[in-house]
Amino acid sequence: MFEDTASALFGVEGLQVTGVEPAPGGGIEVWAVTACEAAAACPECGTVSDRVHETVVTRPRDVRRAGEAVDLRWVKVRRKCGSQQCPRKTFTEWVPAVPPRCRITARLREQAAGEVTERGITPAEAARHAGISWPSAHDAFTARADALLQDPAPVARLGIDEHRRGRARFAVDQRTGEYTVLADRWHTCFFDLDGQQGLLGQVEGRTADDAAYWLAGATPAWRDAVQVVCIDLCSIYASAVRRMLPRDVDRGPVPRGAAGGQGRRGRAPPGGAGPVRPARPLRRPRVRHQGPARAEPGAPEPHLAGSVATRSYSPGTVSGVGAWAPLGLFAVLRSRQLLPRPVWRRGIMAGALILGSVALLALPLSHKSTEAMSGT
Repeated sequence: MFEDTASALFGVEGLQVTGVEPAPGGGIEVWAVTACEAAAACPECGTVSDRVHETVVTRPRDVRRAGEAVDLRWVKVRRKCGSQQCPRKTFTEWVPAVPPRCRITARLREQAAGEVTERGITPAEAARHAGISWPSAHDAFTARADALLQDPAPVARLGIDEHRRGRARFAVDQRTGEYTVLADRWHTCFFDLDGQQGLLGQVEGRTADDAAYWLAGATPAWRDAVQVVCIDLCSIYASAVRRMLPRDVDRGPVPRGAAGGQGRRGRAPPGGAGPVRPARPLRRPRVRHQGPARAEPGAPEPHLAGSVATRSYSPGTVSGVGAWAPLGLFAVLRSRQLLPRPVWRRGIMAGALILGSVALLALPLSHKSTEAMSGT
């Protein structure tokens, strides 16, 4: 119970407010001391101690008051354990609202988690509003979600597919100087194809080990219940299925229209299940044979360097300058934003080397073609 009105309005069980004053940068400063008898007990052996080692001031972050920041300054005591057999010599007071080694109050974490779950905002926005870091807001959200989520029920038809999420993040290894992946933009998703569960789980990465890691987390009874696994033409997921699921599981790609009249990516067609349309057979691409071109007077040259050397018109010059050059410049600028700087530089050097080699090869051929046309 709270001993005074200020402590009751502050609302943190185990803390007694001793003073409130305006903060220099805006908001208010709340000074509090520990008012909990259990805080004097050693967390290791449970011995109540009255020996004071030192007094410290901590500033855990707390919720706002009427939109203004609250600067909590908690004056607590570091005590010496009174038991000689206890391996812990000193300990600091703590209350359930502010656990040991925690710089954020429990109600601030609950507020950030509630904004993500109830309002549907991102953890980054909730972290900015609460004045905490993104990992703290995300951990609070996952703690609330884990308490509500249940393990997926057994499924008979399991779908495995990849999903691209955001950009990859890299970091430089200080020892080797090479780039290492911090966050992979590719995720592997697992779906219930014939039930109502939808997305069963998601794991970062799209390798066989990543898919096998998620399947290994399921119970043996859950894995034994899987009868059919639907994947695309990917040997990586097939390897994970062979490793973690029974050998009699039917695995492989499902043609369009199979699996009970479902359409693309397992979606049911409009109006319910309709007639199954057979998969379209693969067609051989049409290739028109072209014989070797003959050198004729005034014939266009195949390369921009040859057109410049022979002072002749070439349709490739117009398309190269008007279309391919802007597209190439856009690709160079875009790759500079997406790729690490060393990888981008090596790509530019390789492209310049290839273009230079082609230009040097085209110049003598263009002169020979000009001489042959002038001789005829």
